[in-house]
Amino acid sequence: MKITSVETVQVPPFYNLCWVRLHTDEGLTGLGETFRNAAAVAAYTHDVLAPLLLGRDPMAINGLVSDMRNRLDNRFQGFPTRSIELQSVSAVDIALWDLLGKALGQPLYQLLGGACRDRIPVYNTCVRPGRDSVARRLMHYAPGAEGTTNVQGGRGGIAGDNLEEPGELAEELLAEGFTAMKYSPFDAYADKTRGYDISLSDLKDGIKSVEKIRKAVGARIDIYVDYHTRWQLPGALKIAAALNDFDVAWHEDAVQMHNMGDLQTFREHVRGHVVGAEAYATVDWLREMLPRRALDIVMFDTGWIGGVSETRDIAALCRSFGRPFSPHDATGPIVLLAGIHQAIASPAALKQEVVRTFLKGYYRDLVTELPRMENGHIQPPESAGLGTELQPALFERQGVQCRVSAVNA
Repeated sequence: MKITSVETVQVPPFYNLCWVRLHTDEGLTGLGETFRNAAAVAAYTHDVLAPLLLGRDPMAINGLVSDMRNRLDNRFQGFPTRSIELQSVSAVDIALWDLLGKALGQPLYQLLGGACRDRIPVYNTCVRPGRDSVARRLMHYAPGAEGTTNVQGGRGGIAGDNLEEPGELAEELLAEGFTAMKYSPFDAYADKTRGYDISLSDLKDGIKSVEKIRKAVGARIDIYVDYHTRWQLPGALKIAAALNDFDVAWHEDAVQMHNMGDLQTFREHVRGHVVGAEAYATVDWLREMLPRRALDIVMFDTGWIGGVSETRDIAALCRSFGRPFSPHDATGPIVLLAGIHQAIASPAALKQEVVRTFLKGYYRDLVTELPRMENGHIQPPESAGLGTELQPALFERQGVQCRVSAVNA
């Protein structure tokens, strides 16, 4: 089997998503995905990676990934973090593993050593309606994006999590089987000081929602706080100290995650788990971070940090250091599925992030099959590879951008 063409797909209004499809001479196609800077990722995929991939055996994944990461003059050689180059490699790598599963007639988790469990617990990342929602980031750099498709609700979806009434939201999530909820109560205040400090007034304002959750449901739900790396150490420590009274279980990306010493100091002074880092968690970064004991839980995004090949190695590294991992989701359905397959196959997996607003909403418009979520757990499809394909209707949308690099084209 040989790779005969490399295709990138961008679909309005989801201009921050880039899909990669690898086509073969045997009629099989592998599907990968990444998020952010999609146009640049597509350009790098065609201009740099496609010449390396075309005509090669897609089942020789280790060799292809090694070549993409090491042999190219235009490869990324900086700090081990999310980059255009690494995003492109990630999407291609996911597609290679999807293709291998289809060729062998096996779901992805079987290729990773088989199932350690049949489902994985989930927590919900709460997305509020409106301009400040995560959903709007999907439409960045989209010509005429204002007023386009409701990317939150989508087909049969919900309008978003009502963070204006966090106590009611916690009750709603518990009724659906969730035992943990994540949100970002302090993001709105970070820019005032560039993350160096937070005023007492803003701190108390941010704390109000946490107080309402605890008052409404007590200890029945775990509260996870995402700092989104917006804070420097002094500001992050001030927030964490205020959260101690509410038994916050999870502090995610609390500081600039390349500042390893700051993360160590944060770990020494905070209660609850320290979690990171969706944009940094390459094996290279974790090789430096885990021996420092600065992380309690490793989070990775399969579409940013190297693909399935990298998450497979990260899972093994987590086991070596006695640290669990939790795959990231807030971008697209392919990355979600890749994370679930890795979690099913690894004893070090703790939980899978989901954004129910997306999973019940626009994800349905993008792919043919989605993972099954029930009673606070999720499981992947049982069909070969990742277990899904892009919806055919996507290719009929006005403005769809498909670019193909082919053998002898």
